Amino acid sequence: MKTKQLNFRSVMLVVVFFAFSFTVVAQRDKPSSDREERIKTYKIAYITEKLNLTTDEAEKFWPVYNENEKVMQNKNKEFRKSHNINPEVVEDMTDSEAQQFIIDLLNHDQEMLDLKKKFISDLKGVLPQKKILILMEAEKQFRVDLMKRVARSPREERVPRSPPERR
Repeated sequence: MKTKQLNFRSVMLVVVFFAFSFTVVAQRDKPSSDREERIKTYKIAYITEKLNLTTDEAEKFWPVYNENEKVMQNKNKEFRKSHNINPEVVEDMTDSEAQQFIIDLLNHDQEMLDLKKKFISDLKGVLPQKKILILMEAEKQFRVDLMKRVARSPREERVPRSPPERR
């Protein structure tokens, strides 16, 4: 039962990640480097606080985490570049093209899930299991928090400029 819950959570995490990725891409209206840098800084502070990393853990964790983020971002960018989905494109698709798009999307989702499993496996030598689980939840909460900030803030203040408040 716990395995099914963990697998379900992993799948949901990937789905939320994709939803967030597409949302961020759709909302780009100014140069993204400043925005992306602020998000990255906020995310690092958020995760560091939630995981309460020791110096030794942080030295081992961040290179593994950053490499995983880079690989996943590249795979997502690659997929979005080759698979443009918007209402006009969908309307003009044949049923066979739509079917192929669905297959491609599911294959991409599986590839992302496989990358997530590899990342979790790589972390096993770096962090205790409990901290890996906390990381998975912290990433999910980070995306939720960021989306809430985007939804409720004026356009200029959508990306936080400071680390999260301690709870």
